[in-house]
Amino acid sequence: MSYAALPCAVLVLVLCALRLIVGWPQPDTATCPAGYDLRTGVRRSGWFECWPHVVGDPDYDGTWQRPERGVQPSGVLSSRVYCTGGSVPIVVNQRTVGCQRVWNER
Repeated sequence: MSYAALPCAVLVLVLCALRLIVGWPQPDTATCPAGYDLRTGVRRSGWFECWPHVVGDPDYDGTWQRPERGVQPSGVLSSRVYCTGGSVPIVVNQRTVGCQRVWNER
């Protein structure tokens, strides 16, 4: 083992520890995949759930005294957005969540 290997090994360990402290890149926007949508919105913590579209006969949707024949498939996807710098999580559209800065005017 050469004398240069020890400083290199120490440098690699320091860089790995620094990467763990800093953390992985954290998204500030997210979109549900095709066939899924946001049913419950987004929580203040940034967690949200993507629900699959209901399958079944749209004529039998529980209205006009017709029975409900729609089936909710399993497979709810959960994820999170990370809002920083005074921003809060918001619903952008039916499938997308993101962060928006809140201005407190007094």
